[in-house]
Amino acid sequence: MKDFVDRLSANLSERYVYYLETLLVDLWSGSDHQRRLIVVMIFEEIEEKTDLAISEHRLDAN
Repeated sequence: MKDFVDRLSANLSERYVYYLETLLVDLWSGSDHQRRLIVVMIFEEIEEKTDLAISEHRLDAN
């Protein structure tokens, strides 16, 4: 399970680093409220994708 989580984490990290780098340019010109909102949305999506991948892995294991 640890290998699976590590692989998932690396994949998500790589993808979201790219998204965050792209967004940083746009965010810098926005307000603090906009920055916080986007960061929260990104981390909520990461959490959702992680939970989904773990549940799918558990189903496959059964």
